[in-house]
Amino acid sequence: RLPDTVRLRDITDFIVASRNGGANITGLLHSLGYTRGLLQALGFPEAQRVEAMLRFAVLGLRPAREVPSGLSLSEKAWVKYRVALLSGQIHMLAPLASTCCVGSKRKRVAPNIL
Repeated sequence: RLPDTVRLRDITDFIVASRNGGANITGLLHSLGYTRGLLQALGFPEAQRVEAMLRFAVLGLRPAREVPSGLSLSEKAWVKYRVALLSGQIHMLAPLASTCCVGSKRKRVAPNIL
């Protein structure tokens, strides 16, 4: 419920202002709502969520560091190898995850994405 001092005109003015300049603040707030809902479903405390958002907002205020140059060919190969290894581990262990939930209230661990 909105306070009595907030009028419908105030809300429409906010929505119009949030879309000015190409920035879609409404979309950002909508995404944050989804994030909040997901974290609540996982039992993540609200205070920790706000603390994490504040920590990264403060990090975003710091001056930008020098952007490193691209990876060398050997570094790219190493990263590709490590990602492939991780992918293999996930695909191999994902079917076993449901056995970890025996006796749990959950019927499924996660949507079947593999």
